[in-house]
Amino acid sequence: MAISSTENKKKFSRNYCQSVLLIASVLIGNAFTPATSLAVESDITATDKSNSISETFTWTNLYTKKTVEIPSGWTVTMSLQNNLVFTVFHEIFSGAEITLFHEKTTDDVHTYAADMLKVYPKRHIRINHTEFYKADTGTFWLASGKLESNPNMEYDVAIHNKDGRMWIVSSLYPEWIMTNSDWSSVLSAVNNSAL
Repeated sequence: MAISSTENKKKFSRNYCQSVLLIASVLIGNAFTPATSLAVESDITATDKSNSISETFTWTNLYTKKTVEIPSGWTVTMSLQNNLVFTVFHEIFSGAEITLFHEKTTDDVHTYAADMLKVYPKRHIRINHTEFYKADTGTFWLASGKLESNPNMEYDVAIHNKDGRMWIVSSLYPEWIMTNSDWSSVLSAVNNSAL
């Protein structure tokens, strides 16, 4: 896979739906309850089911049909907000979270990323690194930073456009969890489920 870095410093208008993702990723602990959801977009709440955090289970991305093995100690919650589906993978012990979200858009990744950079300060996320990558599967925007209210919590986001949908995978976690193999495998699998 060929990867090359590019830059774009143009200014673009803000997309409202992008701010919804950020609100969800920052306030996720208060906005969701632990549950496993096997839901369809049109009727999320009717099919929510709880899963024991002591068992391993499988989650399926409803759009790509790719599956993710979720280890014990994790919960998955799906929520429908403003006609958009948010899926949150929550690691119970550390409080770490991975949020998967997508929306239909005509924006390219560069435009979407420029809009996101305008939103992050309003959500108290300090972004300290961004990069665009061109790969065989398309252009990706990667950003990393920290929560202003808790500098011990790292924030990463990966965004790419596939088939007219902008896929966003954000993660909020304490730095020490990077050595946890379950964290690495779930984060990688969630990212791959959006490709």
